[in-house]
Amino acid sequence: MTEPNSSIDSNQDPDTILNEPQQEKNSTMKTFLFILAIIILTVIIAVLALSVLSDEEESSDNTNNSSQTNTTEQQPVVSSDNNGVSELIAAEDAINDNITVTEDDNYYYFASNGLPTHETGTFPNANNPNTISAQDYSFKIAKNPEKLAYLTASRIFGITLGGVPFDPGTAETDADTGWSIEAFQELLNLGLDMNNAHVQPSGAYHYHGIPEALVANDSINSHSTLIGFAGDGFPVYARYGYSNPDDASSTVKVMTSSWQLKTGQRVDGPAGEYDGTYTNDFEFIENSGDLDECGGRYTVTPEYPGGTYAYFFTDEFPYIPRCVYGTLDDTFSPAQGAGAPNQQGGGQQPPPMR
Repeated sequence: MTEPNSSIDSNQDPDTILNEPQQEKNSTMKTFLFILAIIILTVIIAVLALSVLSDEEESSDNTNNSSQTNTTEQQPVVSSDNNGVSELIAAEDAINDNITVTEDDNYYYFASNGLPTHETGTFPNANNPNTISAQDYSFKIAKNPEKLAYLTASRIFGITLGGVPFDPGTAETDADTGWSIEAFQELLNLGLDMNNAHVQPSGAYHYHGIPEALVANDSINSHSTLIGFAGDGFPVYARYGYSNPDDASSTVKVMTSSWQLKTGQRVDGPAGEYDGTYTNDFEFIENSGDLDECGGRYTVTPEYPGGTYAYFFTDEFPYIPRCVYGTLDDTFSPAQGAGAPNQQGGGQQPPPMR
């Protein structure tokens, strides 16, 4: 009798043959688990990568938002780590019989007769009939002023370390339109002296431009010296500042105004072209110069190495700023009276003044 065919090789171990299906199953399971492990690991890596990227973007957004806030709403205050400002004021007080300065934690108090210690022009003169006389001033200067998000027009912009006022506006106007006439123009000679100053009918000596006697030792080789304070408490400099406002080692340059002379014929004003005779001949063009509407900028200075908002007087309009970006102290007169520029003629107008 013929024996039936068998698929089992007589030379193979029957146990091995019987376990092959189980081995194939185990091999398939191992492959599946290996692939599954790779997939899970890939997903975990992807999730971690996305988490890191999201954190970086959030951090970047927070940094940008913080930067924007600092420049628009929460402006830094004057550095409390100033470099000898109290000593400078005390030194001026010690040698200048025209002022008495006291202080507390928040303010400097200047009592001044308004008389300068430097040489002045001859007063009265042919174009200014007034005689310099002592005044009775009391000014309060904030030690830690804060820059606000809005500006305030000022009549008396500030004072020198010797207590003499910076008063850039004039009382002269065009009779037909009321447009204010600038101190520096060719229409009227206002009898200014070599310090860009003259005298009120009250006898008050005051500056309309850079007080040259106070900056006689300044040069393009170094940052301007501190010459005084604005009515909001921020420091005042003239002409020279750092090219990089954050770097005291950067080159020094002449600060330029962002107020520009308009072009063409005046609109709703005195006849003729815009030539700088009137305050309304100028308009503010943001970033066209180094300074903002009020002639200020954030910068480090020799007296404020940690940085401060500071004002700079310029050789071009507005010469001395007509507004402040901090809180104008009540001891400084607000803008009022004759010569307040109107809002006609197009463009942004300079802040009102006397």
